Amino acid sequence: MLLALLVGVPAAVAVPAGAATTFNVIAFYDGTYDAAHISFDHEANAWFPQQGPANRLHLYLHTDWSRLNTANLANYQA
Repeated sequence: MLLALLVGVPAAVAVPAGAATTFNVIAFYDGTYDAAHISFDHEANAWFPQQGPANRLHLYLHTDWSRLNTANLANYQA
């Protein structure tokens, strides 16, 4: 789910070259189902934040699904 969400992010927040805008992006995940998901979560949690600055994204990765509410989501663009 994390990958599916973030793969769509560049298209959703595309900005003209040279723009200095940084977008706040939130992603929710749960890596407790099986070993493959747990392994992917560890890799994704290291890789996506490294990619964020190069793409003008500040990524917030959460397992706290209570943050999935209208008030909190107002702080994010994707």
